[in-house]
Amino acid sequence: MKNKKDKRPRVRKGPSLAQRMTQWFASWKASGFEGLRLYITLVVVFGAVIGMVAGLRALEGRVLAGQVGPVPHAVHMAHDNMPDWMPDELGEQITRDLLPEGSRYNDAGLARAVCDRAQANPWIAQVQDVTKRLGPDPRIGEVVLKAQYRQPVARVQTSDHSWLFVDAQGYRLPDEVPTYRGQVRQGKGVVERWFFASNAPTGAVPIHYIDITGVSTPPPAIGQKWDADELADGLKLACLLQRYSWQNQVASIDVRNYEGKLDPNGSWLQIVARAEAGNMKINFGHFPMPHGDWEISTEDKLSNLDSFVRKHNGPVKGTIDLRPANLYARFD
Repeated sequence: MKNKKDKRPRVRKGPSLAQRMTQWFASWKASGFEGLRLYITLVVVFGAVIGMVAGLRALEGRVLAGQVGPVPHAVHMAHDNMPDWMPDELGEQITRDLLPEGSRYNDAGLARAVCDRAQANPWIAQVQDVTKRLGPDPRIGEVVLKAQYRQPVARVQTSDHSWLFVDAQGYRLPDEVPTYRGQVRQGKGVVERWFFASNAPTGAVPIHYIDITGVSTPPPAIGQKWDADELADGLKLACLLQRYSWQNQVASIDVRNYEGKLDPNGSWLQIVARAEAGNMKINFGHFPMPHGDWEISTEDKLSNLDSFVRKHNGPVKGTIDLRPANLYARFD
């Protein structure tokens, strides 16, 4: 019998490696070796990227290997310069608000996230620094905030007769603020601490906030500045009055006639102080004008007022005018 022909398809062999190398070299030579230069460039760049990644991994390994103890994953919040007056409860509340839930110490964006939250917090006036460090327990890291905080200085009456708290620059604070103060031990010394009404200890006394009335500009959202010139001048005067021993008898500062909008000849700012038989109304006038006018300086006004109050052992019922060089008083 004749052998049947093998009907399997023939497999055609391609060029050998030597043939392919010869063809590649010929094409590079024909193109002026441009292809060769491109190929070499790609090889060099790819090798550099691989080397950089490997180097970074090695560096990370050396850093972690040199760390004593485990790498911290848990994280706590710490404050570098929390003011003495701030109640512990308020500090704890701020801490809870600043640290994102589920934060880990090695999170690359943790410090930025804390900074963003701090800048949006109504109790924080300015963020100065946010850093990360290991805590006493090396398994727990700390995010440390250094900031300036807002302290309430006055209550402001709105047009609907509600009361809102602001700091010295006029930023609106949350509705609940500390309302008591007392002495507490801190280390080897004693500091004054403020308290919320719900946690005021025995012996704490009410904090005296000067009321500012007559502000016509609507209030801003919590944490925003109350943009009103009459309020700014009222707060400036309230802060100046805090230096005097009788400042607790100052009940309010009325700004309704600011810029003379009710009475062109009247006092822009009027202080109301409590007296035994009633109230003492004090026409402060206004702060110095750029072009100058007949009113005496702010320092002279307050010096005359202080001398008058000390002479009478406190405010007296009546009206006094601080604007002229010689203080005018009318007793009721």
